[in-house]
Amino acid sequence: RIIMVVGHRPVFSCAQRSRTRAEERVSNRLHTLLSQFGVSMYINGHDHSQQHITKDGVQYFGNGVGGFNLHRVDKKKAWPENRGQEVL
Repeated sequence: RIIMVVGHRPVFSCAQRSRTRAEERVSNRLHTLLSQFGVSMYINGHDHSQQHITKDGVQYFGNGVGGFNLHRVDKKKAWPENRGQEVL
């Protein structure tokens, strides 16, 4: 069984852009809920990059490349050493 959730903003992101404290709190809470309820994948837009991040069994797919310039990728956030995030 696959459970998919779709939202506009990313839960995790490697895009080099600022995030507010409120965004961080919402992201952390949302990740906890997705993981707790066995969600398989979360699909989002917003950040102007294509990403695949895995954390605690949840696959995060980001695709926000539809029309604007792309965000640069923060490589520190793109590798497993960073809080269990992994870009594939």
